[in-house]
Amino acid sequence: MPARKLPNWLNLNVISTVLISKLLILVFASHAYQIVGESNFSGFESFFGIWNRWDASQYLKIAQDGYTAVGDDRFLIVFFPLYPLLVAIVAFIVRDYLLSGFLVTALASIAAGLLLRKLAILDHGEKTAQLAVVFLFIFPTSYFLHTPYTESLFLSLVIGSFLAARQRSWVVAGILGGLACMTRVNGLVLLPALAYEVWEQYKTEREFNKRWLFLLLIPFGFSLY
Repeated sequence: MPARKLPNWLNLNVISTVLISKLLILVFASHAYQIVGESNFSGFESFFGIWNRWDASQYLKIAQDGYTAVGDDRFLIVFFPLYPLLVAIVAFIVRDYLLSGFLVTALASIAAGLLLRKLAILDHGEKTAQLAVVFLFIFPTSYFLHTPYTESLFLSLVIGSFLAARQRSWVVAGILGGLACMTRVNGLVLLPALAYEVWEQYKTEREFNKRWLFLLLIPFGFSLY
């Protein structure tokens, strides 16, 4: 029986690029921390726990305890809800919020890589698209895409929304844009950006497309927050 061919969008080169860069960053960080950090560094908690600080700890706290209107934790309302919600869902399965944060980030970063490749191919060749993914994940601040932060989830939703708009899938573009607005306030920038895609289509077809109205889901996602 011949081997079943993988779907075109499921590119193994992209997935391996993301996972290898993720492994290298995490291993390098753990060794660097051993040199300049605590002497009792060991085990799972230390390997991943060095990233459980700054905004990461706040998102994980929201995932575990939710929002509150009293005490100092009431200020956590400034953190948008989609990422901690996904972490909470995955944590229900894996029973560990820190591990859940890394899993959500890993899946989102893989999705971002796959979507970026597909978006780049619309205007460039396969080689350029692959290089775009490589440079995205070796950029000096790309470690934000591998740790319990919102960047990987937000980037995957934004790229997915642009890709859907380029393919004239306005319903999907609106839904992903709305989810991006539930991840970071920057998602609101998608509205004027995708409005340009609407204008480009209108110049060609000279006809109003009712599906453009689904782009109103972008500010609606922010209003849900």
